[in-house]
Amino acid sequence: MELSEFIAKNPILSGIFVALIVMWIIHEIQRYGRRFNEVSPTEAVNLINKEKAVVLDVRPEVEYKKGHLTNAINIPYQSLGSQATKLQKYKNKPVIVYCRSGNFSAQACKQLEKEGFEALHNLRGGIMAWERDNLILVK
Repeated sequence: MELSEFIAKNPILSGIFVALIVMWIIHEIQRYGRRFNEVSPTEAVNLINKEKAVVLDVRPEVEYKKGHLTNAINIPYQSLGSQATKLQKYKNKPVIVYCRSGNFSAQACKQLEKEGFEALHNLRGGIMAWERDNLILVK
């Protein structure tokens, strides 16, 4: 059976295959040029315990006070540009950045990359994933 014959006989399967290829290409394009890693809560715990990673919470202070990761530094995303100098001493250390869901922290990672940070990690799913995994929060 030739490829064209297979495609003609299986249009839905062929369409799904093409859609998967397109989604994979889009994912790789988005990932290209990004130097920070996405980490799960479990991977973050390992980075904190084994590599003494610095933890950066980019949520507003009100949310931070309701519960945050142990020893997390709170610099709200909106203030990150003006307060990035507070983090300069951590440029060469692993830094885990998180927010509520992982979106603002990904943007913060991009911003910190431009500042020269070398080992950035975005907490995939943010504090919501942390809580879903029943990990400890400090209040």
